[in-house]
Amino acid sequence: MFTELSTSLYYQSIKLICRITAVVILCSVGYYAKAQDPQFTQFYAAPLYLNPAFTGSTGEGRIIANYRNQWPGINANFVTYAASYDQYFPAIKSGIGVMLKRDEQGGGASSPFVSNDVNLFYSYLIPINESFSISAGLQVGYGLRDLNFGNFLFGDQLDENGPLGTPTGETFASDQIGYLDVSSGVVLFSNNLWVGFAAHHLNEPNLSFLGDDDPLPRTHNIHAGYKIPLRQVRRGRGRNRNVVEQSITPVIHYKSQGRADQLSIGAYMNYDPLVVGFWYRGLPIKEFENAGINQDAIAALIGFNLNNLSIGYSYDYTISGLNNANTFGAHEISLTYHIKYKEKGRKKGFGYPQVICPNPWKKYQKLKYEHTKPFNK
Repeated sequence: MFTELSTSLYYQSIKLICRITAVVILCSVGYYAKAQDPQFTQFYAAPLYLNPAFTGSTGEGRIIANYRNQWPGINANFVTYAASYDQYFPAIKSGIGVMLKRDEQGGGASSPFVSNDVNLFYSYLIPINESFSISAGLQVGYGLRDLNFGNFLFGDQLDENGPLGTPTGETFASDQIGYLDVSSGVVLFSNNLWVGFAAHHLNEPNLSFLGDDDPLPRTHNIHAGYKIPLRQVRRGRGRNRNVVEQSITPVIHYKSQGRADQLSIGAYMNYDPLVVGFWYRGLPIKEFENAGINQDAIAALIGFNLNNLSIGYSYDYTISGLNNANTFGAHEISLTYHIKYKEKGRKKGFGYPQVICPNPWKKYQKLKYEHTKPFNK
């Protein structure tokens, strides 16, 4: 009798724990949505995601693909995919682009929490003088967030013998959320200097799965860099002769969302066609409550610029309390293809600089416009 009673109480306790765990998971999902957006270590290899003002920033066309697998050593890892296309139109001094993004939180394609969104971008070039220009950008997107209840185990799916294999009778307001998302940004730049600011989720969309109010906090980020040309080495002979650039580009990126904030600081080093980079990500002057100082990872990148194609791979070594031996860090790959257009037959208009500094893969070139009439003395 005592054994049967103990067994009954045991499985009732299991049911209660499962119910509490499900609620905690749902609340945690909501908190994570509040805490931070997906991030890319190679933030300048995802320029539209960083700041809508970078739309069309190559002065021509560009196709980008990004992949990030964060913390593959634990079951609740995060996998993010992004693909974008943007192009500059000199006749209207504008850049137009589109980006698709998918974020899987908690275990690959069968993750309990998956986000998909599509975004449209527009930027406008505002020349100040022959040395400086401003690009202002706008982003409008639509997102879908799915909570896969099939990956959870609730109390009514258990009895004294364990899981029943039957669907739960629990009900929720929704297992999918659709929302409109609006962001904007601005970048001031010259030949070798840029400073940008972007604000995402300006409308703070409601992301609650429980039917209450759970707004997504705005994200603010500031980014800047300075490209220092060291020297240019000429290789080859005749028509096959080309210029090999040697440069270093210190960069900084600070972002905040809700109660979370983070600083990335590092540098790209370019010895064409090789590019290497190193970053520290954290904010060591700030401490989390009962969790030590705010620091995340040390990251390294290696990449190659092959004609119009740029390839980059980076690895994050975890230095937070999670420990790299547990998380296995994070792997990230970026591919960028630059679409070149012939000058002949192109519509006239005030053009974009051929190259701006947020693209560390490109060779150093002086600011150049198709028309300089506004600056003629």
